Amino acid sequence: MCLPHSWLATMRWDNEQLRKSMVKHVAYFDRPAHYLRVSILFDEPFWGEKIPGAWFMSEAFGGCCVYNEGARHDVGRHGVLNWLIAGSDALAFANLSDQELIDAALKSLPASLGDARAHFLEGQNPSLALLGECAAGRPAGPRRHDQSTGPIRSSIPAWSWSATICSIRP
Repeated sequence: MCLPHSWLATMRWDNEQLRKSMVKHVAYFDRPAHYLRVSILFDEPFWGEKIPGAWFMSEAFGGCCVYNEGARHDVGRHGVLNWLIAGSDALAFANLSDQELIDAALKSLPASLGDARAHFLEGQNPSLALLGECAAGRPAGPRRHDQSTGPIRSSIPAWSWSATICSIRP
């Protein structure tokens, strides 16, 4: 089961020990940060060396990070850019259609990088996500090997017990 963090509190847990564990889990990671990621594939990295490092900050979408996926992963001869739109802007822009978001992302690139439209191949379906994040300085706590709720063996996968990214699409 994978649910957005905010929905976990609406679940009914029949086992009392599991219920108590889930209440603690929800309370501990109740620090949501919304973001919207838009990924675009280009026929080549047309920006060349014009993007210093792997990313840059843009004033588009209320301020966002644009990063070069090819700096982290082998994308072959292609170019891939991702826009991370955060906070309330992510929630607002999530109401646009996929095509509207992709068009807005392409338009947001500085002209000095080159003609993005001439190299555009496709845009990935944008997804709204909720990132459960611990406040700065607050440790996430020890990670147990099995990430279970104790002596009860849960059917919930181990990765769902940590503060994970739960993608949702409105």
